[in-house]
Amino acid sequence: MATLNFIEKYSTIRNLGLHNHSYWEIIYVISGSGTFKFSDLNDISYKAGDMICIPPEIYHSNAPRKGFQNINLTLCNWQPKFQTPKLFSDLTNKDLNYINDLSYILDITYRQFHSLNRNNEILASLTDLIVKYIDSLTAGKKISTTSKLIESNIISGFSNTDFNLNAVYEKLPYAKRYLQKLFIKEYGISPSQFLMQTRIDYAANFLSQHVDNDFSINEIAEKCGFSDQFYFSRVFKKMMGVSPTQYKSRSQTQ
Repeated sequence: MATLNFIEKYSTIRNLGLHNHSYWEIIYVISGSGTFKFSDLNDISYKAGDMICIPPEIYHSNAPRKGFQNINLTLCNWQPKFQTPKLFSDLTNKDLNYINDLSYILDITYRQFHSLNRNNEILASLTDLIVKYIDSLTAGKKISTTSKLIESNIISGFSNTDFNLNAVYEKLPYAKRYLQKLFIKEYGISPSQFLMQTRIDYAANFLSQHVDNDFSINEIAEKCGFSDQFYFSRVFKKMMGVSPTQYKSRSQTQ
């Protein structure tokens, strides 16, 4: 069960340098805008009403603009369906049937967490409500035909080292920027992040299924669409927490 480590409201702009955490970080944007930057992953721009979920061990920095206010919380023991940074847009009016405003849920949680008479059972229930809310955003979401075509092209072409997302965009009768924004809105990550996640997921599965075969890191990288084995190893460790070699060794002992 997910455990809330900390929750706080911030209204002072803080430009933190590149850093990471051993826990999940969730930022709900009350007002203002800005950009999160990640090592080896695309930037995520945000605005009021957005929520950004950042997995453990992912190096990131935040560059907020004037007027930025947010609610920041950290969680451990949480295993959502996604394992890369994810943006959820325009949540202010999302309907959760019995509570229709995420900021309201977070505000109650904030006040309970900082209460002199904190009730841990209530806090645990509120934490469970938050993660269920996030889970609901990733389940049963209607995806447009356009985004499905981008997904299909990525899945069928990710193993090709010459695969180019621009070639995919050119097949569709829309501007590149529109296609990227649509994909982010519907999947929570950009097409390039989805491509990277697909490649690393394939690599992890390949390593788990071929623990007794002596494939070189370069061979595995090429099978996943990476032309540079060092870049592949760096991205793999960033997203999985361990190097490809360590991941394979761990799979051998399981």
